[in-house]
Amino acid sequence: MARIASLAALGRDDLPLAGGKGANLGELTRAGFPVPPGYVVTTQAYDEYVDATGIRPGLLTAQDAAATRALFDAPVPAALAETIADAYRALGEGPVAVRSSATAEDLPDASFAGQQDTYLNIDGAAAVVDAVRRCWASLWTDRAVAYRARAGIDPATVSLAVVVQRLVDADAAGVLFTANPANGRRDEAVVNAAFGLGEAVVGGEVTPDEIVVAGDAVLTRTTAEKRVRTVLASGGTATAAVAAGQRRVPVLTDAQAVALADLGSRVDAHFGAPQDIEWTLAQGEFLLVQARPITALRPPVAPAPTTWPLPRTDGMYVRASIVEQLPDPLSPLFADLIRPAVAASLHHVLRRFFGPDPIGPHDTDFVTLNGFAYYFYSNAGMRRMFAAAPRGMRVAFGTHSDLNGVTQWREHGLPAYQRIAEEWNQVDATRLTAERLLGGAAELVAAGADYYTYVQAVIPQSATTEITFTRLYDLLVHGAGKPPALTFLVGEDSEPIRAERSLFALARWCREAGVTDAVLAGDPLPEGQRGAFEGRLAEHLARYGHATYNLDVMQPVAADDPAPVLAALRYALGGQAVDPDVRRARQDQDRARAQAWLAAHVDPVRRRVLGKALVNARALGPLREDALAAIGLGWPAARRLLRELGSRLASGGLLDVADDVFWLTREEADRAASAWDAGRPVGPSASVAVAARKAEWRGRRQVTPPGWLPAKGVVYRMFKGFMPSNEAVQTGPTLTGLGASGGRATGPARLLRGPEDFARMQPGDILVAPITTPAYTPLFALAKAVVTDIGGPLSHSSIVAREYGIPAVLGTGSATARIHDGDVVTVDGDTGRVLLAEGASHQ
Repeated sequence: MARIASLAALGRDDLPLAGGKGANLGELTRAGFPVPPGYVVTTQAYDEYVDATGIRPGLLTAQDAAATRALFDAPVPAALAETIADAYRALGEGPVAVRSSATAEDLPDASFAGQQDTYLNIDGAAAVVDAVRRCWASLWTDRAVAYRARAGIDPATVSLAVVVQRLVDADAAGVLFTANPANGRRDEAVVNAAFGLGEAVVGGEVTPDEIVVAGDAVLTRTTAEKRVRTVLASGGTATAAVAAGQRRVPVLTDAQAVALADLGSRVDAHFGAPQDIEWTLAQGEFLLVQARPITALRPPVAPAPTTWPLPRTDGMYVRASIVEQLPDPLSPLFADLIRPAVAASLHHVLRRFFGPDPIGPHDTDFVTLNGFAYYFYSNAGMRRMFAAAPRGMRVAFGTHSDLNGVTQWREHGLPAYQRIAEEWNQVDATRLTAERLLGGAAELVAAGADYYTYVQAVIPQSATTEITFTRLYDLLVHGAGKPPALTFLVGEDSEPIRAERSLFALARWCREAGVTDAVLAGDPLPEGQRGAFEGRLAEHLARYGHATYNLDVMQPVAADDPAPVLAALRYALGGQAVDPDVRRARQDQDRARAQAWLAAHVDPVRRRVLGKALVNARALGPLREDALAAIGLGWPAARRLLRELGSRLASGGLLDVADDVFWLTREEADRAASAWDAGRPVGPSASVAVAARKAEWRGRRQVTPPGWLPAKGVVYRMFKGFMPSNEAVQTGPTLTGLGASGGRATGPARLLRGPEDFARMQPGDILVAPITTPAYTPLFALAKAVVTDIGGPLSHSSIVAREYGIPAVLGTGSATARIHDGDVVTVDGDTGRVLLAEGASHQ
């Protein structure tokens, strides 16, 4: 390898020789892009220096940056120094920029931006050699060493090249992102621009102008007040004030911004990935002085919707019931699968309870508005429903009726759903036709929707018993120091609590088997314990792995993505969560004391009335969670079938990856499945359409959908108080919702939008979410309180929060919009209010 290499002789594959910056600049130069001329002092020169001076062993053992830098006080060997000087003279001498170019730098997954040093306006051969030596030393600054450690890069493997380029005395400079970092849009470029050299921009000394460009037009422009600029000074650079009259002058015209974005798009296309480009403008010409991949670019996000157009105006659109299990916009395939399933199940339940169906086929629908699920009820259909309501109430609450909600759920709904789910669990998906894979998933979704009608009948019956006991208790029992009614109701088993107990049993086994440290660290388990651990985990997932965060079948469940379960296991092993058996014992003691107080202070007649109500409440109350927890029984099988279909369509070129199947419509999936089975091409790639739908979904997810549309009319006024979220516009320092579990707690908010965020939950956090479902239960053991956008007295959050003894304020409507991650908030479950962080936005 040579000590010196011209930029024109280098390319992107020369990273080991030229470092990230040098390799990328060489690639740009060879491709004909405008780059200031220069050369690279290669990594061979660096290695020669550290070996010739004998400092290599000390680099890995020095205790601090000062000691490391002292090693680089050793002079550059004469022959090597002369080689560097000769290259400088061949460049034409004069002022140059000397920039570090590490081998662990400007990589697709780690930029290492600003970790090593740059020296500008270096003039003279001796000064250049000295600047190169100082760049070599900067490979070992504290910040660079710490950055590499976080990235898991072995310090013994790194080396450093140095780029020497003719210095451009720029009129303006800045950074160009060929994709928009704010929204991930690949069709938008963002230009940051300031007067003078670029150091003021990349160093954060000046707020630059920001220009967003799409195609051949400027979309937005923000012209900053640019108080300073970087200018050339003797032996380097200096910061100079910008004249007051120039501070608000735009750095670039629209035409210049569009031309720069076009140049960047060609660089993007050449490298095949969005680029972070440093540029300069001198005498009307743009030059590129650095290009590297944009790391951690967020997925594209389309604009959030601002209007809610309604397909029909003769009825109402409501987000309640099963929609509470669908907090996000729906994936296209699930929207098409669930729509007929819910319509059929709704008519099924209405016939069950009301006799001849009072609702016609055009009176109901299950539609999406801006991607969010809504029930539609026609005004005429609602009038017929009200007329039939008395019969329905008698059937649902009649204790001797076979159509009683709990009886129907226990004897008919749950066994039928379990049977269908188990049948499909036994099917080998790889042996089915593509059309049968899609048909099987549709059958399972329909079975889940039908099962939910039985859950709907259990919830009011279950909740009514708790409400009855609570109100009787408060009516009949008086006196200071009386136990809260809740004390008599908590401590019962339910499916989420049994799942938690199962997880703690696995944690106890891990301690006994001596694998706690390995599980906490995420390391492979010893061979002797691995099989036993995997077997126990598989048993847990087979029993509880169907718990859903979100009923949209595109969302993973623990059965196929156990990451949230493993995170909860680590919490249990770390001693951060309360053992459910310990909590149960404490609740039993509290209840025993409450019953003793009751016996001592309340007469037998009132105790007898309360006792009967309490027996009903304790027997039926927990069934609500049992019924809800089974909703996802068919989802692991449905996901397995659809992912097998997706795998086939990906192998046929329609999809990029198997999980993109969820972004097809039912019609598209049907057509592709039919073609696959017939041996025909499944169609041209759907990549562009899938990417657009994902971006649209992300944009829609940013908004909180109205609970009722249109928000007017007699029926709306009658029922708005029963909606699972507060529809009022809330401003000021508090949020109001439903106080579903008493108490008061203050702590940092942890905003969790789904399982992808579960691992961020820490003990003592305030859990803030759009909605909580059984999949959230392990997190309640860590939370000091719970706040949701959606939820009412019959929701999962209210029941589980009371079991855990933590405050809960539900149905605020806008908690996830107004509370930011890390905000310190106070949750008052008694008043149903959340005090927002001091200084937070109250808009």
